[in-house]
Amino acid sequence: MNDTLKFSIIKTLNTNNIQEFSQQTRADFIIKKDGKTISSLDDFDFFKNQFNANFTHEFFNNKEIYYKAYQYEGYKYIIIVYPKINAKIQDFWIKNILIFLLFLAVLTAIYIFIFNFFKKYFQELLLFIKNIKSQSEFHFTKNFFYDLNSLNLRLLKIKKLFYEKELQNKKQAKKIKMKNTQLSNLISAISHELKNPLSVINLSLQSLEKEHNDETMRKFMLEKIHKQSVKINQLTHKLNFVFNLNITSLNEENFDLYALSKNIVENFNESRIKIQGEQTFIKADSFLIEQVIINLISNALKYSQKDIFIEVKNQEFTIQDQGIGIEEKYLKLITKKFYKINTSQNNSFGLGLFLVKKILTLHKSSLKIQSNPQKGSIFSFSIS
Repeated sequence: MNDTLKFSIIKTLNTNNIQEFSQQTRADFIIKKDGKTISSLDDFDFFKNQFNANFTHEFFNNKEIYYKAYQYEGYKYIIIVYPKINAKIQDFWIKNILIFLLFLAVLTAIYIFIFNFFKKYFQELLLFIKNIKSQSEFHFTKNFFYDLNSLNLRLLKIKKLFYEKELQNKKQAKKIKMKNTQLSNLISAISHELKNPLSVINLSLQSLEKEHNDETMRKFMLEKIHKQSVKINQLTHKLNFVFNLNITSLNEENFDLYALSKNIVENFNESRIKIQGEQTFIKADSFLIEQVIINLISNALKYSQKDIFIEVKNQEFTIQDQGIGIEEKYLKLITKKFYKINTSQNNSFGLGLFLVKKILTLHKSSLKIQSNPQKGSIFSFSIS
């Protein structure tokens, strides 16, 4: 290192930059004495005339070199200093390695970002699938991938359709369950309604089988059998009428509504029914209107232990009872098929008021209902 400093041709070389100089430069020596040449260079001819020359700066073999000749104690020296090729290569590789490491760091950062992004997205997706049946709204985090945003919108639409379908299925299942309950109640009511008249008929037949019965008793028993048979016939007719009520045309005629009502009351043979009114003619299907009045009277007798009052005038029929009354929230429900306010009544089909409404609708009329709980109800209709 001391020789390098001694023969250095770079005048600015000092102790501060000597380390850098030694790392970045290379020195070759040409030594000649007594006609012998000692050199690290193969091409000596370029330098052989340079002894005792001044400092020279030239390009040699595409390299920038600095050289100077000396003579010392019979030896001739030429010192050549030039940048190391290895240093340039080292710089090249260092730069490329740094660039590569920088690229790798950026690539790793991108990978970590994408990994975390999709990890979070798939967590949201799993949560979405878990709550797809839930009614609560779900919000995906908006991102910079257009296709993923489009997919999220489609998934939300599918969730909405799925929920609506699920809700529809639940409603349908509820309706089916209600229909099954209504059918079960109907069967129970029919069984109850048939049980009483059949029991009376059976007992009457047993009495008739006895030989000691006189003619009066026989007639009485036969009359009871006939009445119960009529009751069963009316029941089956009513059920058949309700389930096959597909009337397209009415058999309309002019008749006295008061006279029809009075005749129906007499057939009921019930002292609690009080009727008043006046002659009033309407144009309607008398058979169907008769069914309306019968059902309204039967309904009033069923829910009232006190007298019921019927008034017929000015083409209007009104019946008032003093029964349990109906709460306002049930008024729109009582005319639905199979609907019963008191489900404990097994002898009720829940068809009477439905039948009334259906027939009045065919006549372009409607059933009006006024009711006070625990005081009673008023049912009325009018036909011109």
